[in-house]
Amino acid sequence: MAVLPPDPVFTLKQNDVGLIHCLCFPPTPETRPPNRLLAGTEKGFLYIWSLDSNRVLNKIFIGNSLLSIQHTDDKMITTLKSGEITVWNMENECQYKELHKLESGPGFCRTILAQDKYIATNQSNSTVEIYDFMSKLKVASFVPDADSKFGNVMCLQHININENDYILSGYESGDLLLWDTKSSKTPLSQLKLREFLTSMDFDIANYRGICGNSSNYLQVFNLDRSLNLSLKCELSMTNNGSNVVKIRPDRKVFVSGGWDGFLRIYSWKSLRPLAVLTEHKGALCDITFSDRPVSSWKVKLMAAAGNDAQISLWDLYNN
Repeated sequence: MAVLPPDPVFTLKQNDVGLIHCLCFPPTPETRPPNRLLAGTEKGFLYIWSLDSNRVLNKIFIGNSLLSIQHTDDKMITTLKSGEITVWNMENECQYKELHKLESGPGFCRTILAQDKYIATNQSNSTVEIYDFMSKLKVASFVPDADSKFGNVMCLQHININENDYILSGYESGDLLLWDTKSSKTPLSQLKLREFLTSMDFDIANYRGICGNSSNYLQVFNLDRSLNLSLKCELSMTNNGSNVVKIRPDRKVFVSGGWDGFLRIYSWKSLRPLAVLTEHKGALCDITFSDRPVSSWKVKLMAAAGNDAQISLWDLYNN
């Protein structure tokens, strides 16, 4: 590798955590740097970590197998593997009050936020639905053709182009569909990728995205100005399976979290591999980036977690 792999700046550990499914840096006011990290576990607990003391501030039971966490300025949305979605009001940095619940289909698909107002979620029969998460009103439903046999929805991505909202949905079959939220009867475009898509991310500045799946390949795709999807290239890995792919907000690097526990770092511009991080000893489940420098380290951090119950924090080539 041309660049030496860094060491983590810190590793958060707690004896009773177990498998960690999801991570989230909650938004903070511009006057205050990020100082918390949320982690959701297979046992159903939300852990609120202080990044000033590196200790757990609070532990809240949400429900069995907490799959995903989204956060606006004052609301948190949690999703269980059973399909139960709960909207919470943030009372303070350590406390949340339940407001109401929504229902999605069970499975491994994480819910996603759009415009900090809507939530997109999977349903049965390969269907995706969008709700106003405060009013609970359904605003769109994307239903593929009954003969398509796409299987379960596995991953979702919201993109905004010229103030129009679109949803990318990935399926067990490996199909990737693009939907217009204002005209959802049929997909705008479709691309066949490798089977069992697990995750995706998209860079709107370059109209380019990345998908992970159960194979030993990551797949990079393009979206042209006519909203047509096409495969750009494939990036091979040593071992099968990537649970999560994330493009850093500055679009300089992207990271894959593998079933083998490796964090693979790539240049997003050239797609060249930069480093393989081997801190974790079990499959990775989630990766997230702080949008601003974290107070304790004064740099933007990457956090990663998975089966080994540890959260690694990284100052990843910020210079």
